[in-house]
Amino acid sequence: MKTAAAFLAALLLAAPASADVLCQKTKRPTGVVVRATCKVNETDVTGKVSSLLGPGPKGDKGDKGDKGDPGPFPVTLPSGDTLTGLFRADTYVNNGGGEVSVFVSPGIGFTYPLASAPTPNVVPIGGPPTAACPGSATNPQAAPGNLCLYVANGGTPTCVYDPVSNMCGVVSRFGFSVYMTAVPSGSEGTWAVTAP
Repeated sequence: MKTAAAFLAALLLAAPASADVLCQKTKRPTGVVVRATCKVNETDVTGKVSSLLGPGPKGDKGDKGDKGDPGPFPVTLPSGDTLTGLFRADTYVNNGGGEVSVFVSPGIGFTYPLASAPTPNVVPIGGPPTAACPGSATNPQAAPGNLCLYVANGGTPTCVYDPVSNMCGVVSRFGFSVYMTAVPSGSEGTWAVTAP
């Protein structure tokens, strides 16, 4: 066996650089010849002979592939995924324009809509974590199907609401807004929402 392996190794090493394959007669396989391509009455045995010698040396690293196309944006936030952000709401005393106060609270849109509207929750400054809101103002988290506001400064928001329907205690699958009733007052902090 060692003699056969040595012969095969010598045959492979002795093959001219232009030769591509090892050929053997199909009907009476008595020997192996080196050719650019096998003749009609011959079989290519390069793979069989090479496998007797074991694996060859490791090849060079290939070129880096082309960058793939960007993936599509999700239609809705995948279930269990979480978005986080900041909120702020302020109510100011009006200085003579006829209104009692001026309320400022930009609506906050989720980067990706949710499949359904989450349940809003507010955690006041120093409030303990809950099953729905297990995080904090510095590490906002929300259980699936929940929106959690963590107050970091100011008062606790009076109302978290859907700016389209203007209903307090109900938020949209697209986002929310925050309302303060005391004048003057303000509230700011972080939020997290996790898709159901």
